[in-house]
Amino acid sequence: VAEAVGRAHVRLAEDIREGRRGALKSGLHRLTGRSYGKLRARAAELGLQPAAYTSGLRCLLLPVDPACRTRVFFGVGGGGLFRLRDGEWQDLEPSVPAQPQAADGSPAGSGAVLPGQG
Repeated sequence: VAEAVGRAHVRLAEDIREGRRGALKSGLHRLTGRSYGKLRARAAELGLQPAAYTSGLRCLLLPVDPACRTRVFFGVGGGGLFRLRDGEWQDLEPSVPAQPQAADGSPAGSGAVLPGQG
């Protein structure tokens, strides 16, 4: 995932700066899906169940430009994103009903683009 983000960093930076949320969401969803697909394929090669060979992944992209307030959060599997504000943790990805899973039991992907917080 880090390699793919690195290869696409110019386009990602432009999309973040310009607020292209649709492009970010679809592109990062494809990236996480492709990465999970590779892990599932490797599990099959090793004779393992995909759920035993994959794990959850959460990523937060923070622009270095102080004028850009957009933060991008994406991932797949369990977990979430929390922020410490005024001494209290805030859940930025509240629980939702159980997501559908692929036929092999792997979790469905998710992604969100978060607006900047002042």
